[in-house]
Amino acid sequence: MRSAEYLKTTEERLARLSVLQELTVAALDLFDPDSRADPFLERVAERLGCLAAAWVAIEADRRVTLVGAAGISEASRALPIALPLDAASCGPTSLAPPYPELARSDLVRWSFDLQEAGASRERGRHALLLWFAPERKPPAVYLPAVERLVGVLVTVLMHRRLAQDLRKSYEELARTQLALVERERLAAIGELAATVAHEVRNPLAVIFNCLGSLQKTYAAAGDARALLDILAEEAGRLNQIVSELLDYARPGELLLLDESLEEIVSAAIVAVTGAHASPVEIELDVPRPLRRQVLDARLVRRAVINLVTNAVQAVPHGGRVVVRVLDETVPDGSAVRIEVTDNGPGIPDDILARIFEPFFTTKASGTGLGLAVVKHVAEAHHGDLTVSTRTGGGTTFVMRLPSASPLR
Repeated sequence: MRSAEYLKTTEERLARLSVLQELTVAALDLFDPDSRADPFLERVAERLGCLAAAWVAIEADRRVTLVGAAGISEASRALPIALPLDAASCGPTSLAPPYPELARSDLVRWSFDLQEAGASRERGRHALLLWFAPERKPPAVYLPAVERLVGVLVTVLMHRRLAQDLRKSYEELARTQLALVERERLAAIGELAATVAHEVRNPLAVIFNCLGSLQKTYAAAGDARALLDILAEEAGRLNQIVSELLDYARPGELLLLDESLEEIVSAAIVAVTGAHASPVEIELDVPRPLRRQVLDARLVRRAVINLVTNAVQAVPHGGRVVVRVLDETVPDGSAVRIEVTDNGPGIPDDILARIFEPFFTTKASGTGLGLAVVKHVAEAHHGDLTVSTRTGGGTTFVMRLPSASPLR
């Protein structure tokens, strides 16, 4: 009699160990952070006789997401899982997935917390849920085997999190390295541009002096006058290129003063209007009185001139450009927002990806430094420059400058 009981106990134990071994081997596939949990849960449901199995993640903000499942339809998987408001612990026993196939009141559910001991809950928790029909519920002796399997899953989850963290670190390192290489490249370009600009500015000043003397000394007419006008126009364009090169290559030292941003933007619009004879309507919209800002007025004026000039050049005759300036609240405090919107044809995707690159231009007479200078000015003020566009629907550039305390 004792031998029969011993044999039966041994067979049950071997069966439990066999199930545990098989499911542990299946769980090893989950060490790959890109692997799906569904195949493993299907094996669990098959070996334990579950009606359904689910692996859920309970985020720190109480959102519940389904990591994987077996025995649950695709339609049910899309249903949101909510925690009851009185679930203080947000543990697996608090979960009540609204799956129609599991709505029977006689079902037996085993719930397991996949939380390593002492782990912070800031990253949320995971849980394993198993549903059994009453007639197929495993005997209680299987529970220790499943608990050991849960221990394996806790290790798997720790490894997946470490692997994901490591991948994010590598990706962040790669982005940082690319940004560093790009910064060094731009610094080299800026240094070269500054050298060229300084070398060009001296002979350019001589050209302007000589041109002014010729215009005063000789009352040129006809072709001679036309040539002098062309020389003055091209010299002015060359001076503009030199100014943009210097603005781009200029060190980050700012002349910060309390300024009226509305006056700066208004002056920039007047400058653009005077320089362009095209019939484009430029509207300044300041919906609310603006606080005075601490900024470098010359650089911000240059940035606004570049943005408005680009917008004017992008719209057809009779087009419209709206410059909107307003204070706004941002996560880090307050900022001022300068929007320049045109109703032009928009920017194609292949060009949009490169518009802030220095010396990239699609214009026959452009230097490719206009938007690079604007971005440089925004970042020098610890702000940013963004763009949104729709093909055939116009473009909006937004420059945000954080508000600083007024100087005393």
